[in-house]
Amino acid sequence: MTDKDYIRKFTVNDQTAMAGFYDQVYPKFVLYFRNKFKKPEEYSMDLFHDSYMAMYDNILCGKLTPENLTSSLYQYLLGIAIRKMQAGDRKSHEFEKVKLYHQGEGDDEVLDIKVQKQIVEDAENEDAERKNEEMKDFVERAVAELTPPCDELLRRFYWDRLSGVEIAQAMNYSNADSVKTQKNKCIKKLKPIVAKFRSL
Repeated sequence: MTDKDYIRKFTVNDQTAMAGFYDQVYPKFVLYFRNKFKKPEEYSMDLFHDSYMAMYDNILCGKLTPENLTSSLYQYLLGIAIRKMQAGDRKSHEFEKVKLYHQGEGDDEVLDIKVQKQIVEDAENEDAERKNEEMKDFVERAVAELTPPCDELLRRFYWDRLSGVEIAQAMNYSNADSVKTQKNKCIKKLKPIVAKFRSL
């Protein structure tokens, strides 16, 4: 069964097809996040289920169709999962740096002003983030079409926000200038892929 066939089966809630795809991709999904991101199996299991349901919702609402699938269905699932993981990691890191409560008048603990502002900003940004979600899907699928080392380099630079020095160390480049040169080459390779996706 092809990926496009799976999407068609998902739209009619074909339980056999859904279970088949689940069993096919689950083991390599967990292995991928364990090896690449050092995530424990329990975390990867939860991430898989959340991402699987998000993908399923995208199919049901018509956001993902057989006609606009531009990568493998597994790569599409990975794209959703990676964004969810990074969003969770960023949020955990941000709140680790902020003391959530401080002592108010009397014995009451008051939510820290920085956290209050963050909550307000998150609420204001929710609509914008929702609008950007489709663009993120588009970019993730385009980068997934690249061959190594471009796919990994661009993810480290744009998703992980690593510096040229950090990428050079992680990917065995001689220095940050070499990383910059390679990044520019990768961007050139990405442009025709983006153009192809836009024409679909």
